[in-house]
Amino acid sequence: MRFIFSVIVVFMSCNVYAQEFFGICKIDTLDTNGAITYIEKILEKNPENLECMITLASLYLKKGKLEAGFEYVSRAYKFNALATQKSSLAPIVRFALNMEELRKKAYKNNTVEDWNKLGDAYFEFGAYDMAADFFQTSFSKDATQEQIGLKLAQSYKKIAKTHEAIIVLKQVLQYNPNNFYANYFIGKILKYSSFDATDFQIYLKKAEELLEKDKKLISNPEYPKFINDILYELGS
Repeated sequence: MRFIFSVIVVFMSCNVYAQEFFGICKIDTLDTNGAITYIEKILEKNPENLECMITLASLYLKKGKLEAGFEYVSRAYKFNALATQKSSLAPIVRFALNMEELRKKAYKNNTVEDWNKLGDAYFEFGAYDMAADFFQTSFSKDATQEQIGLKLAQSYKKIAKTHEAIIVLKQVLQYNPNNFYANYFIGKILKYSSFDATDFQIYLKKAEELLEKDKKLISNPEYPKFINDILYELGS
């Protein structure tokens, strides 16, 4: 047994040496964190190793670390666009490049407009945790952005951060008590959350009042859906 163990250790050591020496970045392991650390070390020694860039992009995306993943996609593309487009990353290359460009612009300019564009892109992609981060950055700069406040609340709700969603909606209502969507959403959330739901009727009745007063607050096709849902929730 000791002999077999020694052979395995020697083989693994030789394999690691061969991978580092030849710059090969093919990792077959369930230990994603370990693989990332190992490959990044190889890339430090050989910054032009395209296979390492592509593998790191895939591993980070697999972990849900989208920013890091898109950054490596961009790095690989800049080094060898044709090879990257023919790699396993092909389906996401264009999208990743666009997201990386938006990210760089947002961090560089630090304007609400750029943070909002980045938040919108991640929201549409379905990465609601990232969208929430970027919308929050924008909203903290200007809490009068009612639409962004609503998007931030929606993002929080989708990642089960109900308390945070309620706080944001209350901020929107503090700025504009007559925001129909903020009243509607907070009423719905309060009724079906584990928090004190006694106030849900106040918000839903306010939403009903606003809608009855001005039906143009929402599009005609949506009016029956919203008014019927409000009446149902109020038990009318």
